[in-house]
Amino acid sequence: MRDLHPPRRRARPPALPAAIAGVLAEVWRRAFRPNPRGWSTGFIASDAFLDTREWARARYEALRANDGRCELCGRGKHDGVRLEVDHIEPRHKRPDLALAVRNLQVLCGPNSCNSGKGGWRSDDWRRPGHPHRPSWRGRLARWRAALARWW
Repeated sequence: MRDLHPPRRRARPPALPAAIAGVLAEVWRRAFRPNPRGWSTGFIASDAFLDTREWARARYEALRANDGRCELCGRGKHDGVRLEVDHIEPRHKRPDLALAVRNLQVLCGPNSCNSGKGGWRSDDWRRPGHPHRPSWRGRLARWRAALARWW
């Protein structure tokens, strides 16, 4: 016996207009761009990265932005604590943010505020009005600007 109904064809999803597809591709490319210095992820996650001149500059900018005080307890060098500049998003997970000042926070040294965080947590201890803490309005403005440039 013959089948009386023709086989059904799957409907194709509607194609995105070329302009929208181009904008999305450019936003995706900029969001996940490789490291511009050509450093490998292994180098960025290593201790040798902490000896580079670029890291020293980013560290100094983070210390200046926070007046040389811990983000969590407020103690500083004059209180006798050692300050460390911590990556909010760990270097081995987000090597593209290794030198981004917006990804750095100042915390007290060993056996104090920075102990126990490790590379598996992304706790942001910066106060809400901190100049390098991204707000939702700032993120929205950056997305709008990126879309306006490519639209």
